[in-house]
Amino acid sequence: MLNRYGPWATMIEVGGNPQLSAFWRQRMTKLVPASQTSPVLSRRNLIWLAAAAALTLLPPTLYAAPAADEERPGVLIYQINPKPASAPLTAADMEKIVKVVDQRLNAGEEKLAKVKKLDDRRIEVALVQPSDANSERVKRLLARPGTLEFRIVADKRVESEIIDRAQKDASKDAVLDASGKKIAWWVPVKNIKDLSGSVEFPDIAVRTRKKAGREITEILVVADHQNVTGDYLTRVEPGMDSMGKPTVNFRFNKKGGELFGELTGEHLPDTSTALGYKLAIILDGELFSAPTIRSTIYDRGQITGSFSKDEVSDLANTLNAGSMPGRLSLVEKPKEPR
Repeated sequence: MLNRYGPWATMIEVGGNPQLSAFWRQRMTKLVPASQTSPVLSRRNLIWLAAAAALTLLPPTLYAAPAADEERPGVLIYQINPKPASAPLTAADMEKIVKVVDQRLNAGEEKLAKVKKLDDRRIEVALVQPSDANSERVKRLLARPGTLEFRIVADKRVESEIIDRAQKDASKDAVLDASGKKIAWWVPVKNIKDLSGSVEFPDIAVRTRKKAGREITEILVVADHQNVTGDYLTRVEPGMDSMGKPTVNFRFNKKGGELFGELTGEHLPDTSTALGYKLAIILDGELFSAPTIRSTIYDRGQITGSFSKDEVSDLANTLNAGSMPGRLSLVEKPKEPR
């Protein structure tokens, strides 16, 4: 038996159950010896058998194909809408948009996302550390127009007629001259606590109204020929005021410094009437602060307010990056992490 059936004979002859041994002995005697029927395996067959045996040992993940709808946590897709809508969006525009978005999100010490162009109208923003907080922060940063402008707050002792016209019709946001040019407009206040001194000042025009379901305070500002905006900025960086509170420090180029000097120099205090003009600092269409102009200011200044450290950093990055030749529209929100 051992010679005929090899190791099976040992298993059959040994054991404590004679009936089981008899059963297997009867079954195996019906088998034809392998040496009499099986052909000799060729070298090729042996190779194929070895390969098949090796494949059975590979982990199952080798055969797992990625799902077609694989989730990508922390990825936001934005579509670019040109300004105005009828304007073409060139390759140079898309290159600038990617650069501006990258600067807004990654110019500081903390890197928030990786930015890349997907096609002629879309960009991808992949969060470095996906989380609800980081996602909301990135969306807030990319929703900002990134604009800065300096205006003079309307004063009743100088612009009484303009103020009367502005307050006459509460439904209008601006005052126009005979040619249809805007000469004054209402600007919403970002944080009324930062402007308590301005609001209490009796000679400026202030109104309160409801907008988008909430009550907002607005202050009237007037147009000027200097038109000092963020286009003249050369550097914006976080800073501290004399009280140790976070501020935004800015610097203009030569042209911007000249215009800013003209704007502030033309609105110095009048000691005979105690007139002190207020300079409206407007970020993304909201009035952040309105300090009284005490002297001529040229190439540098400071923006104060109720800023957190992150807000100051984000604001500096946004202004340094500049505005974009298009508006960003979020078309795909980040997936939930698994």
